[in-house]
Order: sequence, then C-alpha cells, then structure tokens
Amino acid sequence: MIICHIVGISNVLKNDFINKTEKMNYNIIDLDEISNNILNSSNMDQMYKQYQHFKDNKNDKYKDIDKKMSLYWETNMIETIHYNMNKDKKNIVIGYSHHYRNINKRINLPQTIPYTKFIIKVSKSDIRNIITYNLDKYRNDIINGIYALENIDYDYIYNNRIKIDSIYEKNGFLPKTLETLYTILDLSTKKTDIDNLWISTKEPYNIGSKIYPPNKSGAKLFAFTDKIMALLSSFHFNDDELEKTFDNNTIKVKEKKKGILEKMNEKRYLLSVDKTMFVPHEKGNNIKFFSQEPVNILEIIKVGNVFKEFFNNN
Repeated sequence: MIICHIVGISNVLKNDFINKTEKMNYNIIDLDEISNNILNSSNMDQMYKQYQHFKDNKNDKYKDIDKKMSLYWETNMIETIHYNMNKDKKNIVIGYSHHYRNINKRINLPQTIPYTKFIIKVSKSDIRNIITYNLDKYRNDIINGIYALENIDYDYIYNNRIKIDSIYEKNGFLPKTLETLYTILDLSTKKTDIDNLWISTKEPYNIGSKIYPPNKSGAKLFAFTDKIMALLSSFHFNDDELEKTFDNNTIKVKEKKKGILEKMNEKRYLLSVDKTMFVPHEKGNNIKFFSQEPVNILEIIKVGNVFKEFFNNN
C-alpha cells in the first residue's frame, strides 16, 4: 500500500532520505529514477530519432511518434511503479509524477486507496546544493560542452522549482520540511491500539456518509483518539486562556482565564470516522491525526452541552 507521495527531495538529499526511511522498514519507489530509465531506454531513443527526423523534414508524422512516446512513457511508469510495490511493507513514492514535457499532465499512481501528498518546498540553500552537486557529478560533460548549462544556472533552477512547487501545491500537496516528514513517518511506524478516531462538528451528519476536508487547497481533516481533545479542537482558545496537557492517556485542562471553559456551553456532534484514511500529525504524539481525503462516518454521538457534560465540576 502507498501511504504517501513526496515531491521536492533534491538529489543531494535523496540517498540520505532513502537510507533513513528504509531503516524504518519503508519501501521507497523513486519516480525520478524510473522516469530517467524509461527516457534513456533504447526503445525511447529509437522513437525520439524517428520523431526528430520527421519534425526536421516538416512531416507531421512526428505527431504520431510523439503520442507513441508519451504512451510508452506513461505505460512503463505505471507498470514499473506497480512492479516495485512491496505488499509486505508500507510504500513511499518520491519524485515528480508529471509528464516529461508537460508539467500540467501527471500520471495517477496505481492505487485506489487515497494517500497523503507532501511537498518539500525549495529554498535558496537547496539551489546552491543542487548546483554544487551538478558541478561535481557532470564536471567532464560540462568541460566537453555536452551538458545543459541551465542545470547550473541559479536563477533558472530556482524559478523553475518555484513554478513546479506552485502547481503541485495547488493540486493538494502539503508543504512540509524534511525533518517534519521524518517525524510523521516515524510516528506512522509505531504500533498503537487505536479503537476510534473522533472529529467534533457543529453540524449533524448521517452515519455511513462522508465528511470532507474544507474546500480549499491543502485543507485537512483533523481527528483525535480522545473525545475531549476532539471537542476542544472545535472551539477556539488563545494560548493565554487555556492549558491542555495529555498524561497517561488522560486529557488535563487548566483555565488560565477564569470562566473561559464556559464558552463551550454549546452542542457538538462527535463523529467516529474510518481511521485507515489518517496519518499521524507531526505534533500530535499519535493522538492527533490528519487526512486530506473525505472519510466515512461510523458512529455519531450528540453532545447537547459540551461544558455541562464534560467539563462542569471536573
């Protein structure tokens, strides 16, 4: 099963990422490597020569060859991803999934179960590291004049990555740092006895229906192993109003501002939701989870007055 797709890991950091996550018992599928192998294959090379021949001679048969190359790339990408999936491990897909000549066209990963999507947004230090990496690896090609110099052009690389990041982010990839991802992936490896995940809402729902993330790019659903935490999440408290701690599976709440808990004199609906759709939140200590996908509602508890039923005299 694919648990997440991560884009934006540079070649400089990729080997380290693969080593660390494989030690966590994940299986890594690298789309960049798969795509490069397909593009450099003898079949693709032969088709490209045909394509270039027809195009140079202004013969529109080059369009047919172009379609053939595109289909060959897409088919082999999907088949290779499927072949590299490990049924006995959680699979992490890394690398870009867009078409080699069209950034707005992407392949769909071969899995019907939704997965979480992350992006590591580029920084200026990343660009400097990429240029250093390319200078070291392709030194002889640069000297011999057979290397694309835009790959060591700071402005070109930076602007291109910003463009790519923007498109992926608009398509639901969540910006995270690499360190944050390590935390999430580490939490995902820990065995937890979770009976239910709970979401607190103001509105009623039907059992068997779905609850959806807010209708905006990068939006998430948050669910909790503890009902009290779920209820608290549906009210807004400032840091100077309330202190929340979790000790031995018990939530402890302390007012910093007298009477602030009484703002919870409202009704709420506690929804027990399908936990298979969620991954741990990096700051949630396997108590708080999130999902980018709509989830099934398994059970509903109506809370007539949150303060009176859960916090009054407690």
